[in-house]
Amino acid sequence: MGSIIKNSTIYIIYVGVFINMFFYLNFSGMLSIPEYLIYFLIFASLSFYYLINQKEIVISKTLLIWVVYYFFINTIYLQEAGFSNETYKYYPIIIMNIFVFLSFSLLNGLDTDNLLISRKGILIGTIVGALLLIIDFSIPGFFVISENSVAGRAIAMYANSNFGAVVLILGMILSIDIVNKNFKFAYIIFIFLGVLVTFSRSGLMVFVLITAIMAYQNKISRKAFIGMIASIISFLTFLLVGGFDLIASTFDLEITDNLISRVSFFADNDSAETGDMDERKRVLLAALYLFADSPIFGDGFAATRLWDHRVSPHNTFAVTVAEFGLFGLVMIPLFLYLTTYKLFQNSIKEHRDIGILFIVYFSSFSMFTHGMFTYPINTVAAVVIVTLASKNRQNGVSL
Repeated sequence: MGSIIKNSTIYIIYVGVFINMFFYLNFSGMLSIPEYLIYFLIFASLSFYYLINQKEIVISKTLLIWVVYYFFINTIYLQEAGFSNETYKYYPIIIMNIFVFLSFSLLNGLDTDNLLISRKGILIGTIVGALLLIIDFSIPGFFVISENSVAGRAIAMYANSNFGAVVLILGMILSIDIVNKNFKFAYIIFIFLGVLVTFSRSGLMVFVLITAIMAYQNKISRKAFIGMIASIISFLTFLLVGGFDLIASTFDLEITDNLISRVSFFADNDSAETGDMDERKRVLLAALYLFADSPIFGDGFAATRLWDHRVSPHNTFAVTVAEFGLFGLVMIPLFLYLTTYKLFQNSIKEHRDIGILFIVYFSSFSMFTHGMFTYPINTVAAVVIVTLASKNRQNGVSL
């Protein structure tokens, strides 16, 4: 009975994370507890469980190095920024990532059985997340509307459409190896549909890149991959030559210029959504100028979120160097190294494949979004990957 309860708890928590339930409960007003407090409660509950069962708490030594480094850099630079209310409101995200790391380290427990249960939870959460996005596209307004919502783009329970695409692709990477080989291609196609209805340009490009590597790794057949790409190109072409009007009239959907320009981007990116692309270039250059002005120490915590521009740079590389200077320059390489290096010492090919996919996923999306270090989902994935690489409990550190 206890084992059933524990397994069910692991499933529910991982599914909740991959459909963004903990954020959505607060955002929709159904549960007025900040997301970081929910993760703290998970950590507190798990710690109590370990205590009453007299179990040793073991967490990843390598990821602990990363978490400590990330915490101190952000804290030091927050002090430099002056602890103003405008600056401090971004700091709970740093605390939340610590609770996420601790909570999911305890969930996995560097234990093979718990890890498999976790990956099954990720699989279910990814499928449900894709389904919810498709429902949101088909029934506009079904979910709570966000200030980041754009008519016609699915958002479901995610913070924004782009984040929805990020989560689905990450979930696919972490779960593809536990999907029955007869259903892998169908699983990938279903994830593609979820990514498609977000109309995230970065999501579509990274999805194609990741699935191309999966084909090279023989997770799906190369013929199937080529057929999928041909189908994607055909479908996007169909949308541009009248498909949008047909879909709008058939399903009573709102097709905005934003959606049309996002699809047009792949056919003619010189003319598609020029204003949006120009703004992204301007803020990217502005972040790089901040780095150039202060290359050693950067411009301070949240500098790219509290400036005069309307948006933050859509680039995690630029944000980290602009805010933290040389300390920011090593953030992405250090995170990826500490997360994946043990995988490449592992004799299991499937585990090394996941390491490659995660590095490509994180690096690629970092070029299109500023939030790769503020998305708790990436901390969850890091814990899963490090646990996957652990051959025994000695690879952790006892607390």
